[in-house]
Amino acid sequence: MTTAIAPSPTAVPARYRLRAWFIPGLIVLLALLVRWPFLGVEGVPGDLFLNGWWGEMSYKAGFEVYRLTEANHPPIFLVLNGLSQAVAEIPFVRNFLESVQFTWTMRLKLWPITAEILLILILWRWLRGRGALRWLIPLVIALHPAFILDSVMWGQSDPIFTLFLVVALMALNEGKVRLAWVLYALALLTKFQSIVLLPLLVVLTWRRCAWRQALTAPLAGIAVFCAVLAPYVIGSGWAYALAPYSRGSVDLFPFTTMFALNLWHVLEPGYWLGTLGGIAFEDNGVHWFAPLTDFQAGFVLLGVYTLVLCIGMWRQAHRSREFVWGAALYFGFFMLPTQIHERYLYPAVILSLIGLAQEPRLRLVVGTLVFTFTLNLLYAVNAPFGWLGSFLAYHFLRWTPLIALMQVVLFVEVTCLALFEHARRWVLLPGRLALAGLVGWLLVLAVAPPIDQLPVGPELVEDLSLDGVAKLVGVQTTARDDGVLIVNLFWYAQAPVIRDWRPRLELEREGQVIGTGEGSDQDFTEGSWRWFAGKVTFTTSYIAALGGGPPDSLYLSLFDATSGELAPLYQSRQPEAVTRVHLADFVDGKLIVSPP
Repeated sequence: MTTAIAPSPTAVPARYRLRAWFIPGLIVLLALLVRWPFLGVEGVPGDLFLNGWWGEMSYKAGFEVYRLTEANHPPIFLVLNGLSQAVAEIPFVRNFLESVQFTWTMRLKLWPITAEILLILILWRWLRGRGALRWLIPLVIALHPAFILDSVMWGQSDPIFTLFLVVALMALNEGKVRLAWVLYALALLTKFQSIVLLPLLVVLTWRRCAWRQALTAPLAGIAVFCAVLAPYVIGSGWAYALAPYSRGSVDLFPFTTMFALNLWHVLEPGYWLGTLGGIAFEDNGVHWFAPLTDFQAGFVLLGVYTLVLCIGMWRQAHRSREFVWGAALYFGFFMLPTQIHERYLYPAVILSLIGLAQEPRLRLVVGTLVFTFTLNLLYAVNAPFGWLGSFLAYHFLRWTPLIALMQVVLFVEVTCLALFEHARRWVLLPGRLALAGLVGWLLVLAVAPPIDQLPVGPELVEDLSLDGVAKLVGVQTTARDDGVLIVNLFWYAQAPVIRDWRPRLELEREGQVIGTGEGSDQDFTEGSWRWFAGKVTFTTSYIAALGGGPPDSLYLSLFDATSGELAPLYQSRQPEAVTRVHLADFVDGKLIVSPP
């Protein structure tokens, strides 16, 4: 009689484990490959500079960083960036980074990218038994343009604190309440916007746990929060250390919307009329909900909305719908208050994606939201970006109020799904209307004739074209008392402008250049990447002329911000392109725009 020998208990599982992680490994590889080309691009140079400076000061000044800077991020984000700076200062590391041309900008983006990679791997493990969702959700995070814009082009902290929120909700879902509160404390120590999830943790902890655990679990989170923040309080003082949770987050930009396509974007007539772009009016005035200011009205709307959601969570507390409620809370935070940035939709989109595993009816919302979120980020980021045909999306940015209205509709449906677990089919109506509107919109775009004439003044310039894709339609000049000439050029883009062209204005006197707008500290010109198809955009240049008499002429050329190459310009009655055109003359000290 022979006895079969059982296989080694470690050999077979090891082989299966390797096979099981092949797909997530492939998804991570794809995520890294698509992010690499954008790693060195400064999508928003101002924000990257501040993040780098605060990180460097965190490394050099330690716990005094808040006293010595105006950092408005909590400690963890500063520590991570400071760690990158500290490691880069090690001699052999510095030499290696220089040899492979791994720049300061690239180092700042490592942590957001790492957070998204970890999120992909964690979701792959957590979504076991969820069918196609197990690979579909990580794949969307890996390849979707909106997430790449936020983490790689911008280098923001949104992926980092969202990672902590996601694992906190996973722990809560699995009954590990104390761990959930500790992870939530880490999220709050990374970015103040984590406060939005606090009502969910309070309600579900109180409803799901015995009273002893309901008290000790939050205390564990509070202990972690205080332990991390205490050295900064000692080093920088109370007022400075708590700045990220007070003055650093509220009234820093007192406007109704900061590029966010939300309810306030819909309410502003200037967006519908095409006379306003980007930032709306200040929110300390009474505009829509008298006698409340817009700022007060936004907080009242958010407070009422959060209270309604808390009632729904209280009633359904023992259901596994944590990600659905989290998505609704962050969607409400994006839609209702003033002073909201476009990036604040990031956690709502991530939580909605994961919420598909708990609420399949979110599929229409998610399918539309990932598209509109990309548009919202493209509306704000001033850098070339064309991954997965994203440059085609710039066609849609002439209709930002409609995009905002579509997101309001999606917000209504997410709210309904969060409140009514077993509602009838009418709950799906808002999402279906939004999707139908999107399809109809695409059809209209396919057949709509182009608009090629828009009246912009006070001076009109005809038949001056930038490479056949944009027209110079207006020039406006102002001379300041200190002799600086301010020149506004109005451009109409007939199609998305892919290259980042920058105007170069030159003042001449008797054939000699005596002043230029290029490279000046006062040159606030935006590149042509912000010239959305179908909209008029203006660039502003400040030119200081040298002494010796007034200038007699003004010339224009455009150059590529990356390569320095000059752009081809076409004028009427000149079939061949030129790289420099005579724009205007000075007569008796007044600028006269050249006739066509």
